[in-house]
Amino acid sequence: MGRYYSGIIEGKFWFGLQSSRVGERFGAYEHDSNLILYQINDKQIAIDEMKNIKEVLGKSLELFDKFFKEHVGYNDEMLKEYFEKNNTKLTRELLSDYADYCFGRDVIRHFERTGATTCWFEAEC
Repeated sequence: MGRYYSGIIEGKFWFGLQSSRVGERFGAYEHDSNLILYQINDKQIAIDEMKNIKEVLGKSLELFDKFFKEHVGYNDEMLKEYFEKNNTKLTRELLSDYADYCFGRDVIRHFERTGATTCWFEAEC
């Protein structure tokens, strides 16, 4: 069973890896609700955070993108072997940052696709 976010952007949080509060990393703030209702009003904060994550991930970003294009699902061992084969050390922190990068990509796509000035979503706790 997983936790989901929905609204203008929709998806599933990465199980056991990604916090429901990932939106705060991209400038979202919480509304009062049984679910966490977030709203991002500043596209630039999200863009800046994506740049930060890209810097942290470095060459691992390309490896993650390639791996997840080739695999529908994964387990830790598959991912570890893939990274070792490419002479790169996989850490839980890198994987967590990549999960957040995927979320941020959805946020940026929303802003760019719609021209909207707001991105809102609800997150399961």
